[in-house]
Amino acid sequence: MQITPEQHDDLLELHVQGRLDNEWAATLDKAIDDGLRQGYHSLLVDLSGVVYASSAGLGVLTRAHSQFRAIRGFFGVGGAKGSVADVIRLTGLSKLLLVDLETVRATRGGGQSTISMPGKLALGDDVEFLVYDRLANASMSCEVFGDPTRFESGSYLEADMIDVPLSAETSAIGLGALGSGFAECSSRFGELLAVQGNVAQLSASGSGMPDYQTARGEFVPQAAMLYGLTWTGTYERLVRFDGRDPESRIELHALVDDVLTLTECEAAAVVIVAETAGLVGASLRKSPVHAASSNRSRFDHPEVRDWLFFTPERSLPHTLAVVAGIAARTPLRNEVGILEPFLRPLSRESSVLGHFHAAAFPFRPFKKRQLQLGDTVNTLFDAEQLEGLLHLVHDEREFSGTGDSEFIRGACWVAPLKSVTRRSLK
Repeated sequence: MQITPEQHDDLLELHVQGRLDNEWAATLDKAIDDGLRQGYHSLLVDLSGVVYASSAGLGVLTRAHSQFRAIRGFFGVGGAKGSVADVIRLTGLSKLLLVDLETVRATRGGGQSTISMPGKLALGDDVEFLVYDRLANASMSCEVFGDPTRFESGSYLEADMIDVPLSAETSAIGLGALGSGFAECSSRFGELLAVQGNVAQLSASGSGMPDYQTARGEFVPQAAMLYGLTWTGTYERLVRFDGRDPESRIELHALVDDVLTLTECEAAAVVIVAETAGLVGASLRKSPVHAASSNRSRFDHPEVRDWLFFTPERSLPHTLAVVAGIAARTPLRNEVGILEPFLRPLSRESSVLGHFHAAAFPFRPFKKRQLQLGDTVNTLFDAEQLEGLLHLVHDEREFSGTGDSEFIRGACWVAPLKSVTRRSLK
């Protein structure tokens, strides 16, 4: 089999020649998957050079049709003739799959692409942004609790723990555990992320695989937390981003900086769903309920090796990540100042501070243009394939630093922080 791709603006056409049988079905399946990963949401398969099609080959085409329908894209098959056209007709797939090649080429597949309200286009050096206004004057109320500075050399006690219900209206990041009571959770406190009622947590005493709970029906997850940030409200803007060429990548610090600029926010809650080129981050090896072995900082060498795992290189590439956090520009004005202990510079060159956690899932395409955050995140957690959880860091060490997390394309939901308050542990 030979497959020749041809681009028509936003439409990718695959010209197929040979036999579409079980031996070659996986080759076509990969070519379609590559098109999705490259960001094409309209794809046309030209079968005019195909002399035979088996059930395995037709299975690839019907699965692809379902994938594109799920993201409100366009998928069509044309040019079939002879026995290939007969088998498509006799299996009842003509109405589902067959299209007129010239009509689709002329419209670039746009006649059946996703229809959404227009957004405002902005261009970065290597990235294209599309900004959608979702709800005018929407905002977030943020709460902070606990003392993150004590992690460096102190330990946390039962009196430091707070139980936090995490419904679909509340997002959170911090140091927490899923369980009942301090005794059960004490050895397991680690990185935690909650978005739209989906809570992921990486235990410091486990196998390295994160656990999760989801709010469904009347069930609302509750996390035991030592410190963290929660935010509640509605997102004002949706910002889509995509590289301007297939090799373009955008680092986390640059993405957050650009998003704050585009949405004119000084301090904001941000949730990102994006395809990764690789994540850079850290996670706990031991719960900070355990006391440090000396008065030295847990961040000092060699103690840091006992307490923290750092990604030695960009990890979890080509996954789909859910990233959640708070970002603010310096100087932190007025009540936003109480965020300072929870935030770190995202880059030496940037004025933006932030705190972000990321949960990684197997790659899957998602709809273009307008997206609903709840539906998007729920779909990922419902698939039960959570692969990793990290506290994202920018490793800027001069010679051995890994750098920053990088993304290929995705979507950011953003809302300015209306208020920031401290929550009592009692």
